[in-house]
Amino acid sequence: MKKIDISSLDRSNTGFPEQKQARSNALERVSDGVVSLNHELRYTYVNRQATEFLDTDAESLLGEHIWDRFPNTEGTKAQDAIERAIETGQTTSFERYNENFETWWEVRVHPDDTGATVCFNDITKKKERLYDLERADTLFQNAQEGLFVINVEDGGETFRVNQVNPAYETFSDTPAGELQGKTIREITNKTDGDAIREKYKECVQRRTSIEYEEYLSAFDSGSWWETRLAPVLVDDEVTQIVGSTRNITERKEREQRLQKFEQMIEHTGHAVFFTDVSGQIEYVNPAFEELTGYAAADALGETPQLLSSGEHDDSFFAALWETVLDGDVWTGEIVNERKDGTRFVANHTIAPVMDDSGDVTHFVAIYDDITDQKERERRLQTHELIVQAMNEVAFLVNEDKRIQFANDAALDYADVSLEAIKGIPIESVTEEMAAPDEDPQRFVDAITAVLENEEPDVGEWVQEPDGSETLSLEFDLFLESVGEVCVEQRLVPVKLYGGERGVAVISRDVTTRRQKEEEIQTHLEQAQKVGHVGSWHLNIDTNDLQWSDECYRIFGLDPGTPMTYKWFLEMVHPEDREKVDEAWSEALKEGGYDIEHRIVVDGKTRWVQETAEVEFGCDGEPKSGIGVVRDITEQVQQTREIRAQKERYESLFENVRGAVVVTDLGGTITTCNPGFVDMFGYESGEIEGNNLSTITDESTDVEQLFKITESSQEALLLDYQKKSGQIFPGETGVLPLPTQNGDTGGYVVHIIDVSEEQANHEQLQVLSRVFRHNVKNDMNIIQGHAELIEQQGPDTVLSSTRKILKRSEKFVEMSKNNQRIIDLLTGSTEIVDTNLFQRIQQIISDVQAEYPAATVQTDLAAECWVSAPRGIDKAIRELVVNAIIHSDREHPIVDIELHVVDGMAELTVRDDGPGIPEQEWSVLMADSEINPLSHGTGLGLWFVKQVVRRSNGTLSLDTNDSGGADVIIRLPES
Repeated sequence: MKKIDISSLDRSNTGFPEQKQARSNALERVSDGVVSLNHELRYTYVNRQATEFLDTDAESLLGEHIWDRFPNTEGTKAQDAIERAIETGQTTSFERYNENFETWWEVRVHPDDTGATVCFNDITKKKERLYDLERADTLFQNAQEGLFVINVEDGGETFRVNQVNPAYETFSDTPAGELQGKTIREITNKTDGDAIREKYKECVQRRTSIEYEEYLSAFDSGSWWETRLAPVLVDDEVTQIVGSTRNITERKEREQRLQKFEQMIEHTGHAVFFTDVSGQIEYVNPAFEELTGYAAADALGETPQLLSSGEHDDSFFAALWETVLDGDVWTGEIVNERKDGTRFVANHTIAPVMDDSGDVTHFVAIYDDITDQKERERRLQTHELIVQAMNEVAFLVNEDKRIQFANDAALDYADVSLEAIKGIPIESVTEEMAAPDEDPQRFVDAITAVLENEEPDVGEWVQEPDGSETLSLEFDLFLESVGEVCVEQRLVPVKLYGGERGVAVISRDVTTRRQKEEEIQTHLEQAQKVGHVGSWHLNIDTNDLQWSDECYRIFGLDPGTPMTYKWFLEMVHPEDREKVDEAWSEALKEGGYDIEHRIVVDGKTRWVQETAEVEFGCDGEPKSGIGVVRDITEQVQQTREIRAQKERYESLFENVRGAVVVTDLGGTITTCNPGFVDMFGYESGEIEGNNLSTITDESTDVEQLFKITESSQEALLLDYQKKSGQIFPGETGVLPLPTQNGDTGGYVVHIIDVSEEQANHEQLQVLSRVFRHNVKNDMNIIQGHAELIEQQGPDTVLSSTRKILKRSEKFVEMSKNNQRIIDLLTGSTEIVDTNLFQRIQQIISDVQAEYPAATVQTDLAAECWVSAPRGIDKAIRELVVNAIIHSDREHPIVDIELHVVDGMAELTVRDDGPGIPEQEWSVLMADSEINPLSHGTGLGLWFVKQVVRRSNGTLSLDTNDSGGADVIIRLPES
């Protein structure tokens, strides 16, 4: 665009120069962008802040038309507002988002005679803050949890409601207007208020977020709430507390119901077990263990087939599974087998457990041992008619206590006619039929009391539905065909013919009912015994204290020993008596207690948990107390052991050699030990939260490292970087960190700095190479001169010359053995699978080519694989060559045998010579260091020993029948 002369557009050329300069200086210092436009909407002035906002310079703007410079603004509300302000002469303002600069502007247009002055400033952050506030307010107002803001006053002593959201209003059933500005004391009762204020104080004092569960009596007539609090710090002072709360009453009640259900299952006398949908047992209760003989550990993971007796065929169980898989309950009798092989009949109820969608997820089985009942039923089946008749027997006794009448059932039972039985004294019949332990006189006394209208000393009065009363007396009879039965005799006074008083006796068999009552009592006692739970009842008025048998056993007393509260208190540990007495005193006011304390039994301290409830009379006074006592000694001991074990592990973690870091599954460091801080130079808080790759070499893939070490669990050598930047090698071991359910929740990484050890290895390698090089060069010179002397020297020195050559050759060979040993000791011990048969064949081929005068005989297993270092070839060759060169025969014979014995490869190298020299033998077999007298001999065999040791094998020597040596190597098969 063509530039125009802007001198004619300059509106500031009027007035005094000093005023003009002052205005210009002022505009250059303001934080707003300021531009001047003439009536043609061309720039006549641009201040410094405007050029920064618009990312340009004043020279390029002056004279430009505003819409040519910023074409995106043309046709917008901004253009309309600027042009209308100039036309009308009225100041206007607006906000606009500039897409080019991704910025919000607040624009003010001030028209004047020359055009308009436009001021604008960046309000992007303000708009963002308003957006954040609006979004936060939207979340605050619409959150499902109750949200609240509390002002902290008086140094944390007063807490005043600042704001609550609608959800909180709903929870509290109180409008926000009634809550705002009030203190906690003003809107809650004392109990709730004290509890809430304590939590608020804790948040202020700790200056950190806290989370807790609380019971508030003010909400919903008493309910449970889960609350989170966070402090708001201004100038390092807590000025407000923000919080959220939600009602968890339903969850707490569900947890309590589940807990009660679990307790009921644990202490019920019925055997119970749960399975998953595939039939695998996931839970058994103590009654199951007692009945079947299988401990929980034996049964978990098994199927109900564990109890199969083979009594039922496949179709029986197919029908059972079809029923429960269809979602129906199956009931029936199954013959099971205990762990000891004995059988029992159980009455089963098997029910499916379904999820919310109606799918079967588990099965629960409840059953009782009815073996005795089935046996009794079997015996009674043969006498069914008699038993049925007994339940319907009725007869009359007159004033003389003689049988006056008997119904057909009684006559059938007695197998007599009415004429035969009529007039027989009831006393004689009773004596004949009474059970051995029963007193016949009891029945006679009951008849006498009814006849004479006296209060009987036996039986009890029972009210009938029509309001009348009958005397009920349970009486034991003995029948030849059945055995002992219990009969309930109902005695009713009647008038006989002629106005004579009499007694109607109606009998029914209550044997089953009594047995069930006795069974219930037995189950209760068994449950208490199995669960180590005793019960007690105290009549507060009479101070009569009754204990169950298990309660006596817990306290080490004989059942039936008279007890009082005072005597009980004397058995409590002296240090706990005051606490127990205070708990009982409080229970007499509040209604109960639940405490743990010690008791002294036979001079030993045991732990018990006591739970009690007190029953109050109409007058509000305590009348009786009932409670349970559970022996928790083992549980307390286990808790202490777990705590001690944890302390041991923590001590080990803190003091273990090297660095230890714990990571999550992704490799993020969660904690580290002091050894890590010393080794790497990081503080624990400085490194925690960083990935393990922070301290490893760039080439290390942490995820791959976890996979490799988790599968092999072998230590790896990795490069690490300290905080100072120093790189060092570290021997690394990684172990998975298991969770409670057995999954991997993270990893424990153990790092040992081996930089010094590695440096020593490298230095040893260098020294060995230098030594070998020098020996080789010096021996070449010695051997050269010796050969020259041998060829040209006098015969008198010929013998000495040959000794020099022979010794020098041994020295060179010793140097080679020394290098092999150093390579073995300083190199990585890579264990590989080796076909020993093939390797031995290659060794024999090479040795025979080198020593043609020797004969090597073999007896080798065709397939023999072992795990050994790569140096195993050199070790075997050393043994074969050693057997040849030490032979005193012109044609040495070496036998090599290879066999597999009990999973071990057994290699024997046998020579026919004088055997291995004693000095080399001692070097090979001794565990002590090589002494100065033997350091030059046996190095080859010592190399063999080290290779075998690194193969996890054994090496042994023996003298054979020919006087030679047998060297035996045993290596594990791969």
